[in-house]
Amino acid sequence: MNIIHVIDSGGVYGAERVLLSLSSECLKLGHRCVIATIVSPADDGNPLADEARLLGIEVVEFVMDDGMRMKAFRQVCEYASKNAMDVFHTHGYRANILSAVSRHSGGYCTVTTLHGWTGVRLMSRLWLYESAEKLLLGRFDLVVAVSPSLYQSRAVRHVARNRLLIANGIDETVDGGFGNGTIDGFIDGRRAVAAAGRLSYEKGFDRLVSAFAKVIAQEPDLRLVVFGEGEARADLQEQIDRLHLQDYVLLPGFTDRIRDHLPKFEIFVLPSRTEGLPIVVLEAMFSGIPVLATDVGSVAWLLDNSAGVIVRNQDSPNELAAEMGRLLQNKELMRAMGAAGASRVSGRFTAHAMAKQYLRAYSQLVTGTG
Repeated sequence: MNIIHVIDSGGVYGAERVLLSLSSECLKLGHRCVIATIVSPADDGNPLADEARLLGIEVVEFVMDDGMRMKAFRQVCEYASKNAMDVFHTHGYRANILSAVSRHSGGYCTVTTLHGWTGVRLMSRLWLYESAEKLLLGRFDLVVAVSPSLYQSRAVRHVARNRLLIANGIDETVDGGFGNGTIDGFIDGRRAVAAAGRLSYEKGFDRLVSAFAKVIAQEPDLRLVVFGEGEARADLQEQIDRLHLQDYVLLPGFTDRIRDHLPKFEIFVLPSRTEGLPIVVLEAMFSGIPVLATDVGSVAWLLDNSAGVIVRNQDSPNELAAEMGRLLQNKELMRAMGAAGASRVSGRFTAHAMAKQYLRAYSQLVTGTG
C-alpha cells in the first residue's frame, strides 16, 4: 500500500512524533510511506524532514507561503496522484483545511488524524482555522481521533461521516546512554520533577511554577526541569525570577531525547489547560515514573486510575502543589504507579499496535470493505 502523510510542521512535537512512529512501523510492515512537509520560504530548516530521513522514511518538501494557499497545495495532490498513492493522510489544521477544500482526482482515499485542538482565544486567527477544520471534517473518507474525548466531541460526532478511535502509540526501542551535563549538574543527586512541552499558555507551565514554589517550602532540595521551547519562555522565566526560583527551576530548552532523561526524575507533571492524548505522558509512563496531570482531554482515561494522579481543579496551584507533595512523600505509591504505567503502555499504546490499526483502516477504505 502507498501512503502519503501531509503536514505543515515547524518542529518535532507530539503530532510529528506520532507521524514518525506510524510511518516507521508501516515501512517495517512492508508498505511505502512518504512524509510530505509544507514549509515556508522563511523557515529555518525542516526538523521533521531531517528526523524522517534518519529513520529511512521517504520525504518530499513543498515550499508554500503562509496562509491557505489552495493553488500551491495542488502540487501536493498532483504528486500523490502521479505516485499512485492509495491513501492521502493529513495532519494539522492547515493541511486538513486545504485537503478538504481541494478537488482530489488521484483516486486515493482521504484521511485525517485529529491530534487535539488548543482551545485558543475566541475569534483569533487560530480559532477561525480550527473552526473551519471542524466544519470540513465531513469531506474526509475517514476521520481518526487519538483519544476518546476527541472521538466523542460534538464536532467529530456530528460532522465526520466515518470516524475511528486510534490511540497514539510509542516506539518501545530505547537507545539509552545519553546524558546532559547541564541537567545532570542541576539535579546533582537531588530529587527532581519533570515537565515537557511547548512553552505556551495552553500547556499551563505558569501554574506548575506557582505550585512548585509552594512545594519547595517543604522540600527545599527538590528541583524542577521544564523541557521545551516556545513563545511563553520569557514570561515563564520572569515568573521564575519573581518567585526567586532561579536555583530551583531549569528551562533547558527542547530535546528530542526526553525518554533518556525521564528516569532521572521522581514525577512527571502535565499541567496543561488543554490536550488530546499527549505522547509525552506515554513516554513518562513507559519510563516507569508516575504522572501528575490536570483533568484535560483523555489523560484520565490514559492513566486509568493506576499510573498517576489527576488534579480535578486544574486552575488551582494549591491542589497541584498538594498532590505533588503527597506523591513525593509516598515512595511505595510512586513505584506502584510507575510499574502500572509501564505495563499499560507496553500492553496497549505501542507504535506497532497503532500502525496495525491504521493499516487495517486504510485497507478497508481502499478495498471498500469498511
